[in-house]
Amino acid sequence: MHKLILFTTSLLFSISGFAQTVITKAETDKPSIMEGNGKIYVVLAVCLVVLTGIFLFTWNIEKRISRLEKHKE
Repeated sequence: MHKLILFTTSLLFSISGFAQTVITKAETDKPSIMEGNGKIYVVLAVCLVVLTGIFLFTWNIEKRISRLEKHKE
């Protein structure tokens, strides 16, 4: 479980590092295509659902493996 938490934390920090960009003054005045159409929230919601599904899947697999290891002993 500790490895999963460590992996998730390091993954989140690495993703935030890639997300840093230099924004000029001209780019801050106009909204992007996604923001203008309101689709950015759809993209964020889909990403959140996918990441939650992956997390729940790995957590479920971890529980099953632990149960099998206990049963083996």
